[in-house]
Amino acid sequence: MQFFARLLAISGCAAHMAFAHGEGTPPDLRQVQLCVDSSSVRVEFEGMTTGLQRSAQPRLERQLRSAFIRELQRAGVTRIAAVSCAGRDARVQLLANVRYLNPKQYQGFGDPAYSYSVHLTVARKQTPGGKSTPRFTAMTSDIHSEAQTRRKFEIVVAEWGAELAGDLSEAWQKANPKPKAPSATPNKP
Repeated sequence: MQFFARLLAISGCAAHMAFAHGEGTPPDLRQVQLCVDSSSVRVEFEGMTTGLQRSAQPRLERQLRSAFIRELQRAGVTRIAAVSCAGRDARVQLLANVRYLNPKQYQGFGDPAYSYSVHLTVARKQTPGGKSTPRFTAMTSDIHSEAQTRRKFEIVVAEWGAELAGDLSEAWQKANPKPKAPSATPNKP
Protein backbone atom coordinates (compact mmCIF):
# COMPACT_ATOMS: atom_id res chain seq x y z
CA MET A 1 0.00 0.00 0.00
CA GLN A 2 1.13 3.52 -0.77
CA PHE A 3 0.90 4.43 2.92
CA PHE A 4 3.81 2.21 3.97
CA ALA A 5 6.06 3.52 1.21
CA ARG A 6 5.24 7.09 2.28
CA LEU A 7 5.77 6.16 5.91
CA LEU A 8 9.31 5.03 5.23
CA ALA A 9 10.05 8.03 3.03
CA ILE A 10 8.48 10.61 5.32
CA SER A 11 9.32 9.49 8.81
CA GLY A 12 12.91 8.33 8.53
CA CYS A 13 13.05 8.93 12.25
CA ALA A 14 14.12 5.52 13.62
CA ALA A 15 12.53 3.15 16.08
CA HIS A 16 12.47 5.35 19.19
CA MET A 17 10.14 7.94 17.68
CA ALA A 18 6.38 7.66 18.24
CA PHE A 19 4.08 7.42 15.23
CA ALA A 20 0.35 7.01 14.59
CA HIS A 21 -1.74 7.30 11.43
CA GLY A 22 -5.28 6.21 10.73
CA GLU A 23 -8.89 6.95 10.02
CA GLY A 24 -11.57 7.31 12.67
CA THR A 25 -15.27 6.84 12.04
CA PRO A 26 -16.36 4.89 8.94
CA PRO A 27 -16.52 7.35 6.04
CA ASP A 28 -19.92 8.62 4.87
CA LEU A 29 -19.06 10.60 1.73
CA ARG A 30 -21.61 9.34 -0.83
CA GLN A 31 -22.88 12.21 -3.01
CA VAL A 32 -21.11 14.74 -0.80
CA GLN A 33 -19.65 17.99 -2.07
CA LEU A 34 -16.86 19.06 0.30
CA CYS A 35 -16.94 22.65 1.53
CA VAL A 36 -13.60 24.46 1.88
CA ASP A 37 -13.26 28.03 3.19
CA SER A 38 -10.50 30.29 4.45
CA SER A 39 -10.62 28.69 7.91
CA SER A 40 -10.48 25.09 6.63
CA VAL A 41 -6.71 24.84 7.19
CA ARG A 42 -5.27 25.94 10.52
CA VAL A 43 -1.91 25.56 12.21
CA GLU A 44 -1.38 25.94 15.95
CA PHE A 45 2.07 26.21 17.51
CA GLU A 46 3.02 25.60 21.12
CA GLY A 47 6.30 26.46 22.81
CA MET A 48 7.82 28.20 19.81
CA THR A 49 10.52 30.47 21.14
CA THR A 50 12.21 32.05 18.16
CA GLY A 51 10.91 34.42 15.53
CA LEU A 52 12.00 31.91 12.91
CA GLN A 53 9.82 29.20 14.44
CA ARG A 54 6.83 31.53 14.79
CA SER A 55 7.24 32.80 11.23
CA ALA A 56 6.80 29.23 10.01
CA GLN A 57 3.08 29.27 10.89
CA PRO A 58 1.76 31.21 7.86
CA ARG A 59 4.16 29.35 5.56
CA LEU A 60 3.01 26.00 6.86
CA GLU A 61 -0.66 26.99 6.52
CA ARG A 62 -0.03 27.91 2.87
CA GLN A 63 1.87 24.66 2.24
CA LEU A 64 -0.86 22.56 3.87
CA ARG A 65 -3.65 24.34 1.99
CA SER A 66 -1.82 24.03 -1.33
CA ALA A 67 -0.99 20.33 -0.85
CA PHE A 68 -4.54 19.60 0.32
CA ILE A 69 -6.28 21.36 -2.60
CA ARG A 70 -3.82 19.88 -5.11
CA GLU A 71 -4.60 16.34 -3.89
CA LEU A 72 -8.37 16.89 -4.05
CA GLN A 73 -8.05 18.27 -7.59
CA ARG A 74 -5.81 15.39 -8.65
CA ALA A 75 -8.36 12.88 -7.39
CA GLY A 76 -11.35 14.69 -8.93
CA VAL A 77 -13.06 15.20 -5.57
CA THR A 78 -16.12 17.45 -5.81
CA ARG A 79 -15.74 20.51 -3.60
CA ILE A 80 -16.87 24.09 -3.34
CA ALA A 81 -14.83 27.05 -2.19
CA ALA A 82 -17.11 29.16 -0.01
CA VAL A 83 -16.70 32.43 1.84
CA SER A 84 -17.87 30.51 4.90
CA CYS A 85 -18.74 26.85 5.38
CA ALA A 86 -20.19 27.43 8.86
CA GLY A 87 -23.44 25.52 9.23
CA ARG A 88 -22.97 23.66 5.94
CA ASP A 89 -22.71 19.94 5.42
CA ALA A 90 -19.30 18.42 4.60
CA ARG A 91 -17.26 21.28 6.04
CA VAL A 92 -13.57 20.40 5.84
CA GLN A 93 -11.20 21.14 8.72
CA LEU A 94 -7.48 20.33 8.50
CA LEU A 95 -5.75 21.21 11.76
CA ALA A 96 -2.04 20.82 12.45
CA ASN A 97 -0.72 21.24 15.98
CA VAL A 98 3.05 21.54 16.35
CA ARG A 99 4.80 21.67 19.73
CA TYR A 100 8.45 22.56 20.10
CA LEU A 101 10.19 20.08 22.40
CA ASN A 102 12.54 22.33 24.32
CA PRO A 103 15.64 20.22 25.12
CA LYS A 104 15.64 21.60 28.67
CA GLN A 105 12.42 19.67 29.35
CA TYR A 106 12.47 17.01 26.62
CA GLN A 107 15.78 15.18 26.47
CA GLY A 108 16.92 12.65 23.93
CA PHE A 109 15.26 13.95 20.79
CA GLY A 110 17.95 16.32 19.61
CA ASP A 111 17.34 19.97 18.94
CA PRO A 112 15.24 21.13 17.24
CA ALA A 113 12.57 18.47 17.80
CA TYR A 114 8.79 18.73 17.61
CA SER A 115 5.75 16.66 18.38
CA TYR A 116 2.94 17.18 15.94
CA SER A 117 -0.51 15.98 15.08
CA VAL A 118 -2.48 16.59 11.92
CA HIS A 119 -6.26 16.03 12.03
CA LEU A 120 -8.60 16.03 9.04
CA THR A 121 -12.35 16.13 9.61
CA VAL A 122 -15.30 16.39 7.27
CA ALA A 123 -18.15 17.53 9.49
CA ARG A 124 -21.78 16.65 9.03
CA LYS A 125 -24.34 19.47 9.09
CA GLN A 126 -25.31 20.00 12.69
CA THR A 127 -28.87 19.01 13.51
CA PRO A 128 -30.79 21.23 15.95
CA GLY A 129 -30.06 20.08 19.48
CA GLY A 130 -28.13 17.06 18.27
CA LYS A 131 -24.53 16.05 18.05
CA SER A 132 -23.60 14.43 14.79
CA THR A 133 -20.91 11.98 13.80
CA PRO A 134 -18.35 13.37 11.34
CA ARG A 135 -18.54 12.19 7.73
CA PHE A 136 -14.80 11.46 7.75
CA THR A 137 -11.91 11.69 10.20
CA ALA A 138 -8.24 10.86 9.87
CA MET A 139 -5.15 11.84 11.80
CA THR A 140 -1.47 11.36 12.16
CA SER A 141 0.92 12.21 14.96
CA ASP A 142 4.60 11.78 15.53
CA ILE A 143 7.70 13.22 17.10
CA HIS A 144 10.07 14.73 14.59
CA SER A 145 13.72 15.55 15.17
CA GLU A 146 15.27 17.90 12.64
CA ALA A 147 18.69 17.06 14.08
CA GLN A 148 18.24 13.34 13.41
CA THR A 149 16.39 13.51 10.08
CA ARG A 150 17.92 16.67 8.58
CA ARG A 151 14.39 17.61 7.43
CA LYS A 152 12.45 20.72 8.49
CA PHE A 153 9.31 19.97 10.48
CA GLU A 154 7.30 22.16 8.08
CA ILE A 155 8.02 19.82 5.17
CA VAL A 156 7.11 16.71 7.17
CA VAL A 157 3.86 18.19 8.51
CA ALA A 158 2.85 19.41 5.02
CA GLU A 159 3.56 15.94 3.59
CA TRP A 160 1.34 14.35 6.21
CA GLY A 161 -1.40 16.86 5.44
CA ALA A 162 -1.19 15.73 1.81
CA GLU A 163 -1.26 12.08 2.95
CA LEU A 164 -4.47 12.69 4.90
CA ALA A 165 -5.93 14.48 1.87
CA GLY A 166 -5.05 11.34 -0.09
CA ASP A 167 -6.90 9.23 2.50
CA LEU A 168 -9.93 11.51 2.12
CA SER A 169 -9.72 11.40 -1.69
CA GLU A 170 -9.55 7.61 -1.66
CA ALA A 171 -12.58 7.32 0.66
CA TRP A 172 -14.51 9.88 -1.43
CA GLN A 173 -13.73 8.03 -4.69
CA LYS A 174 -14.81 4.73 -3.16
CA ALA A 175 -18.13 6.30 -2.08
CA ASN A 176 -18.60 8.06 -5.45
CA PRO A 177 -17.39 5.72 -8.19
CA LYS A 178 -17.29 7.18 -11.68
CA PRO A 179 -19.88 5.66 -14.01
CA LYS A 180 -18.40 3.38 -16.62
CA ALA A 181 -18.15 4.86 -20.09
CA PRO A 182 -20.53 3.36 -22.65
CA SER A 183 -19.07 0.66 -24.82
CA ALA A 184 -17.64 1.81 -28.15
CA THR A 185 -18.67 -1.38 -29.94
CA PRO A 186 -21.60 -0.88 -32.33
CA ASN A 187 -24.82 -2.80 -31.84
CA LYS A 188 -25.29 -5.58 -34.38
CA PRO A 189 -28.71 -5.91 -36.02
